[in-house]
Amino acid sequence: MQPTSIKKLIKSKSIQDLKEAEEKICQNERPNFEVEGDNEKEQLTHILAAIHILEMAENDKIGLNIAFRRFFERVRTSIS
Repeated sequence: MQPTSIKKLIKSKSIQDLKEAEEKICQNERPNFEVEGDNEKEQLTHILAAIHILEMAENDKIGLNIAFRRFFERVRTSIS
């Protein structure tokens, strides 16, 4: 999981765009836009993380940077 790749997605794509890309990858198709990652699994991880961050920002009515930090705090906590 590359934070810079996720940040690019949250700044340039909508939740709908990301959900469509998720669906395409799950159907072994290429998304309509470039998703960074070494393989489909990493690309899907980036997409799902971006969806989660965008939804968190929307639901909690917070900025993207705050949602991004909260997401990665949770990731760090869960792996330590």
